[in-house]
Amino acid sequence: MRVLASSGRSNANGRMGVSASVSKTVRSIVKDAITELQMLGFLPQLSGDRRVSPSNDTSMMASNPPVPNARLGRDPQGNPAWYMPNPDQPENYLHIK
Repeated sequence: MRVLASSGRSNANGRMGVSASVSKTVRSIVKDAITELQMLGFLPQLSGDRRVSPSNDTSMMASNPPVPNARLGRDPQGNPAWYMPNPDQPENYLHIK
């Protein structure tokens, strides 16, 4: 089977080309992922020419760690959380509560 690139227009049969439908699916997935990252505060939300923070709480801003060298990650429930290097086990991190 040979697949040709498509401009996203329907062909004579009224079907979209394979690459156009794949492109549409990928675009939708990426858009959903960006929206979720914005809602969780990992990416800024844009409103016109201004950046809008999802909340006034800056405790989860990556540029504002609670302790030096802390990293923003996710806890086991999937919520944003801060982690700092474990001094006893340098390859591991400790959850900051």
